[in-house]
Amino acid sequence: MSQMEVSQVYKTVTLINSLDDTFIRKNVQLIKETPYTMLCKHFKKNVYFLFIKSTNYITYSDYNILIYTNENDLRNNLRNNLILLLENRKELKSIKKIIKDHKIKIIYKDTFINELMNIKCNSIKHNRPIIFAENYVVNEGALTIECFLKEGLVGGRMVINNNLILEIDEIISDDVYKAEEVFKENRELEYERKNYMHEIVDDEASEIEEASEYSLEENENILNYESENLEEESNFSENEQIFNKDSKFNEYLKISDLNNPNLKKIETNDIFIPRDTQSFVNRVIKRSKSFFKNTNVTIKFKQCNFPNNFFPMFVNLYEIEGSSTIYNLCFSSKTEVKREEYFLENDIFNFKISPIITKNKGYKIHLESNNITNGILTFIGPLFLTNKFNIKKQNINCSLFDYSERLIVKEKYLVGKPFKIYKKVTVIRGMFTSPQDVKMFINYKLKTDSGVEGVIKESLGTHGLFKAYFSSTVQHGERVKLCLYQQVFLQ
Repeated sequence: MSQMEVSQVYKTVTLINSLDDTFIRKNVQLIKETPYTMLCKHFKKNVYFLFIKSTNYITYSDYNILIYTNENDLRNNLRNNLILLLENRKELKSIKKIIKDHKIKIIYKDTFINELMNIKCNSIKHNRPIIFAENYVVNEGALTIECFLKEGLVGGRMVINNNLILEIDEIISDDVYKAEEVFKENRELEYERKNYMHEIVDDEASEIEEASEYSLEENENILNYESENLEEESNFSENEQIFNKDSKFNEYLKISDLNNPNLKKIETNDIFIPRDTQSFVNRVIKRSKSFFKNTNVTIKFKQCNFPNNFFPMFVNLYEIEGSSTIYNLCFSSKTEVKREEYFLENDIFNFKISPIITKNKGYKIHLESNNITNGILTFIGPLFLTNKFNIKKQNINCSLFDYSERLIVKEKYLVGKPFKIYKKVTVIRGMFTSPQDVKMFINYKLKTDSGVEGVIKESLGTHGLFKAYFSSTVQHGERVKLCLYQQVFLQ
C-alpha cells in the first residue's frame, strides 16, 4: 500500500457507466488496481486519485462523473450533482437542453485529468466518514481493508452494499487498536429520549373529533316513544355505563377514550425515540469524536457471512445508529399507496418496512388511511441519520418528517337498521345485542346512508334495541352507522 503523507492531496472520483478506462490510464500513473478501484497519481502534480468504477450513482465521492451513453441514462441522474463526461462534442447542443436547469459541469475525455484538476469538488456535504478501500483481502469470512481515512472514523461499524453491517475488530496504523476501546467514548454518549409511545391528548386537537362533530338540532317536544312489548331499561352504575369488561366492543374506542389515561401505551425500552429530531441529529454529529483523521490504516473486521461480490465503499456508522426507532416519512407518489410491505432504500442501509399510512396533518391523533398519494409512512426500523429515502419499485419519494411516536387509530363502523319510526324518533336494531353494549355508546353520533344525523339516547329491552333522535325522518330500510375507532399499533 502506498504511504501518502498528510500534505498530499487525495481525491475520490466515482465513474458511472465506466466500461473503457483507457482515457484515465494514459493520463495518470497507476499505483494499484482492484476490480472496482484504481489508485492513481497525477504525472506532474502531487495529487492522488482513487477512481471508483460503478454502474450506480454513488453520493459520497469528491467527484461523481457520469459517462454519457444515452439520454435516458442522463435524465435518470439529473437529480445528482454530477460532472458529465463526453467524447463526441456534437452531442453537446442536445445535452445542454436537458441539463439547462441543473448545475452539471461538462468535461471531455481528451482533457479529462487537466479539467478535473481545475474544477471544484461537488458541494454535497456528508455528515459521516465515507471510506473507499484501496486494497482488500477476504480470508475465511473475515475482511481486511487498506484505506486512507480522510475524515477519520466515528464508530466501530461499517455498511457495505447498502445491506450489510460489518463490525470492526482492529485498526492498525502506528499501533494495533481494538475498536471496542477506540470508540468507547462515543458509545457512552447519552441523548434525551421519550419513554412511551404516545402522550395524552386534548380532544380539541384531534382530527377525528373535528370530523365527528355534527350540527344536530334536537326538538324539545319530541314524543317520548315507548315501544310495545319492550321492557323498561335497567339501571346501570356509572362504571357500567363507561366500561363493560365482557363486551365485544371493548376493542373499539370512542372519542372520549382518545383522551383517557387508561388508553394502552407501549413501553419503549428497546426503542430509541429522540425528543427532538433535528437537534438530536446535530448533537450526534457534533458530539461524536473522530479518530484517525488523514491517516493510512489497515482495518480488520470480525467474521461474518461476507458476500463474494461487493462494492468497496464503506459507510461509517455513528455508535447510536442501528438502534430501533420510529420513523415518520413524508411521501408523495403518482399512484395511490396502500398498506403493504415495501423495500425502503436510502444513502446508508436498505431494509423492508410495513408502514402504517396516515395523512400529513399536524394533529396529535392520526387516522389510518389507505390508497392516498401523499401523507406519512410510520414504522419501526433501524435508526440511521439520513433524510433521503425512496421506494424505487413503486416510484414513491420519501423524506424524513421526524423520529417520533404517533397515536394512530382506524375507523370502524357498527351498522343497524330502523325497526320503528315516529317522525324524528327511531328505534334501531341489529347494531347491538345487549343493553349493556348500548349503554357504552349513549349520546354518540349516528349517521344514515342518506346523510341524516342522529344520536343514541337510551336502551330498550334486552336484545340491544335502542332509541335514537335524528335531525329529520329516517327512511325504512336505510342503514344507520355508528363510527368508532380502533387503536393501531406498530409491529
